[in-house]
Amino acid sequence: MHGRTVVYNVNYHIVWPTKYRRDVLTGQVETALRDVLAETAVEKGFIIKSTEVMPDHVHVFASAHPKISPSRTS
Repeated sequence: MHGRTVVYNVNYHIVWPTKYRRDVLTGQVETALRDVLAETAVEKGFIIKSTEVMPDHVHVFASAHPKISPSRTS
């Protein structure tokens, strides 16, 4: 990716476990989670390159502009 005067390649591998690693990310919950992740990516301006939803945790590999902080929520 590139900006007006820079070329960048910033990728993040983010992992979220469920509380107590319980197997809750299945069926409709998994579908809803994928929808929320996609909506958030569009809203915040980053690209989700891959998503792996396991019953007790989620892996997201995303690419973003250097101005976007992965820890910033607003």
